[in-house]
Amino acid sequence: RLTFNKGFGVFECVVRNLSERGARLSFGETSAVPGNFSLLIAGEDAPRPATVRWREMTAMGVSFD
Repeated sequence: RLTFNKGFGVFECVVRNLSERGARLSFGETSAVPGNFSLLIAGEDAPRPATVRWREMTAMGVSFD
């Protein structure tokens, strides 16, 4: 789950690839996802600040700040 706008904006996504430095995320549509957000991965205690590095229609790559 990713959040933005002080928690008022939320999107669900699927983490396809995950590393210490970033992830590949899958969505139904990526156009409304902002360039920076917090990503909370299921099973982790705290969200990770993330920045979009590339974007396609249904997937995007992010780096962790």
